[in-house]
Amino acid sequence: MKKILIFFIFLINYSYADVNWSETINLSPLGYNAINAQIAINKLDGEAVAVWEIFDGETNVIQFSYSSNSLQKWSDPILLTQSDQISQEPKIAITDDGKIIVIFRKFDGNYYRITQIHTLENFQAWSEQVYLSDEKNHACDADIALTSSGDAVITWVVGDQIQIKKSSNNFQDWSEIFAITESGCGVSKPLVVINDFSEAIIIWGSYDWNKFQIKESHSSDSIQSWSLPISLSDVVEKFEYKMITNGSDVIVAFSTYNKNSRVKEIHSLNNLQNWSLPVVLSEEDYNSDDFDCLCINKEAVVIWKKNNGLHDEICFTKSSDGLQNWSAPQNLSGSENILYSPKICTKNMTEVLVSWRKINESKNLIVQETDSSNDIRDWSTPIDLSALENDNFKINLVSDDVKMIAYWMGYVDLNLVLQLKFSR
Repeated sequence: MKKILIFFIFLINYSYADVNWSETINLSPLGYNAINAQIAINKLDGEAVAVWEIFDGETNVIQFSYSSNSLQKWSDPILLTQSDQISQEPKIAITDDGKIIVIFRKFDGNYYRITQIHTLENFQAWSEQVYLSDEKNHACDADIALTSSGDAVITWVVGDQIQIKKSSNNFQDWSEIFAITESGCGVSKPLVVINDFSEAIIIWGSYDWNKFQIKESHSSDSIQSWSLPISLSDVVEKFEYKMITNGSDVIVAFSTYNKNSRVKEIHSLNNLQNWSLPVVLSEEDYNSDDFDCLCINKEAVVIWKKNNGLHDEICFTKSSDGLQNWSAPQNLSGSENILYSPKICTKNMTEVLVSWRKINESKNLIVQETDSSNDIRDWSTPIDLSALENDNFKINLVSDDVKMIAYWMGYVDLNLVLQLKFSR
């Protein structure tokens, strides 16, 4: 018998205002399994766009949809790649003036290569697909960030190299590939952000056998000159990391594991010339991992899952004094048997949505919402938001100044479908 899991979301906002959520909307076509979805909100009109990957019966293809009528209506799926092309792992970004770029990994017959396609006119006309990585190597782990002028900086992995390209002229032209080489080490999962000074910052995982470190390099607007890589973390057995920017500083939150898991933070100083010492955010002697982070008004908020020896808790901390101090960890969830996958986003820098997965005594997963006020110090009791059937459920969150969107892969007639709810 198929195991049923029911999932819940927790909402936090400063004003204790109830959030009115829409009914569940199915985006991807029924009868196919959808994976690797991403949704982004258009700053121009508050509408949203989505990409995902499905197996169409022959191969993996990339599909796209866009909303109208304040997220209430969505277009039928638009096919961005064809069935004769294995295409995987799409990511989407929108410029401030509404242009859309999608990057993905495509098999050219010999190698998997990082590829881009972008809108030419609204959502109906798209550019030709352009390979960004070279024709002699497999490429993977692509990430994208946009400058304030609408150029894209894209990074990916080829062998022991972090490779980078930058666009110009509305994605029509692309720079030569710039490579950062980690000789003798493996590299993985580069992440890129761009600060208010149009400087690109990339972090990645560097590993030698079973020992790992987080490395960083940054560039000027040209991206043709990059700083020498530096280590942001100690050598550990394993780690996870995320990077955010408050406009001027870059904050890296990461979890490391030696004897137990700890959640830590490190941030840039003096225009990326120096970095702070790592700060341990989670409590000693407890395993803490599975985290998320965001910036609010130049400060940072970090949430994570902690195991207290008997139960799991979702914990929260917020920085102050320009990232110099951090509040004591606060329990948002109470103690439960199994909690995981916390996510966080903010609406208008005044409301914060936090979600996590909760398995209760009957092994169901629950989505709830809860409110916060007083500079995110006090929290209300979680309230049920929805119940979602899914064995491999993962909530994702996006927001702008007005709306918040929660999306996930939910089972419909035994197939995984991209589903969402939005706040009204």
